[in-house]
Amino acid sequence: MRIRTHALITVDALQDLYFVRERSLWRLWNYLREVGLLWVVRKVVSRSKESSRNQKFLSAGWGVVVEAPPASRFPVGAPVAFVAPAHPRAFERIVLPPELVQSLEGTLLPEIPANAIALADGGPLLDGVAAGVGGWSAFSGSPLDPDRLRLALAHVVTALKAQDWTAARRFAIAEGSVVAEREGSLTAGKKPTAALFGYGNYGKAIVLNNIREALRIAAIHEIDPTLLPLAREGGMLWDTAPFPRDDERYDVYLIASYHHTHARLAVHALRQGAVAVVEKPLATSVGQLDDLLTALDVTKGRFFAGFHKRYAPFNAFARRDLGTRLGDPVHYHAIVFEEPLPARHWYRWPNSCSRIVSNGCHWLDHFLFLNDWSDTVGVEVSRGPSESEMANVSVRLANGAVFSLVLTDIGSARVGVREHIELRAGGVTVTIDDSARYLAENDKRILRRARVNKMTSYQLMYRTIAGRIARGEVGDTSRSIRTSAQLVLDVELAYRAASR
Repeated sequence: MRIRTHALITVDALQDLYFVRERSLWRLWNYLREVGLLWVVRKVVSRSKESSRNQKFLSAGWGVVVEAPPASRFPVGAPVAFVAPAHPRAFERIVLPPELVQSLEGTLLPEIPANAIALADGGPLLDGVAAGVGGWSAFSGSPLDPDRLRLALAHVVTALKAQDWTAARRFAIAEGSVVAEREGSLTAGKKPTAALFGYGNYGKAIVLNNIREALRIAAIHEIDPTLLPLAREGGMLWDTAPFPRDDERYDVYLIASYHHTHARLAVHALRQGAVAVVEKPLATSVGQLDDLLTALDVTKGRFFAGFHKRYAPFNAFARRDLGTRLGDPVHYHAIVFEEPLPARHWYRWPNSCSRIVSNGCHWLDHFLFLNDWSDTVGVEVSRGPSESEMANVSVRLANGAVFSLVLTDIGSARVGVREHIELRAGGVTVTIDDSARYLAENDKRILRRARVNKMTSYQLMYRTIAGRIARGEVGDTSRSIRTSAQLVLDVELAYRAASR
């Protein structure tokens, strides 16, 4: 339901929701050496626009319901108390599920001017509210404990009545403000239209920067309005809905939103006969994968998987240097460091699955890509200490290729993700470090050395995909989608089953 806020008590400033980088010249210098000036500037600009997003608070408050579904137990006009689990410090309206709302009928509260919001700081009466609620999201897949919620809401009502509102700060709001979940309008053009779902750092810095030559951005969907710029680019729609509305149709759907929404958005695009470009992962459950494969079989839509390692320049070198033909076994061994996740980061949500689905899918997909999507015949996973998400993964394919991956979050985060890959076939070993340095050697000599910017594969991926879409070329095969997504889900299942 949508609630017009009258008063708020700030309970807690939430930490560990997002990656928030310290302002460090050392970090800038390290990244400058690693990826170059252009990518550093893009990242700094993108991250600087997230400062409002990063300031989230657990709050308690009261207001009046202004919009509710039919048969709601809180009708329009009803005074209610509520808990806001992760929102800006002050807000004119809020949309919450009924579990976080309690009736205030018959409760005497002070008059707050219609054009103002009263804001106070929390006190000891609200100590019991934070547990299990702070940082919660309706998209997380984490259930709310009804007993703890009842206790929390009881604390809220007590605190609202005890608060000295005469000393609270007042924030003025515009009179006659209307609800606007989307704004803007689409201008005509010759390029295929594209809608981006997920306006985070990846969507801004990587996706949008590399598709504009071939595609026209028609809409941006981002559920967190604090990520949207105040000065918004014209000629497109800006929308806080997580999924397309009934009146929306685009030629291309660029999907970089929450992991568990990827398959649903892709199926929607395919059923429209449109193109789905899906950043990893492709699916987070077997049911999602089945729906996706069915849509591919019965529609004329096209699908492109956003696995940047498929587009790395080193792939062509490796095939030549290893001397393999299509389908020959290429053994793959990787050691990967991923930065530890903030405690409340959305990658930790049950709906997002583990680091295997969120990150390990890159190396699993690359292994299958180099082995022409050979079927999997064996998977083994062991896990590291309980304080980390370390995993040791082994895979065997029908063509004889073997894979090993050590995925860890223990170590230095000086320049973010680090990786060491070895490809082996016959008497040749190819070594790839950090997607930037390449070395091929046999038992007699070094066959090739090469170096590229580690961000090159991202740039090549989206520019290549956008060009193929504009030219009407075919997308990825159903076999590649099925084989890649199924292996990731198989490894995820084994990871969950493995004892620490």
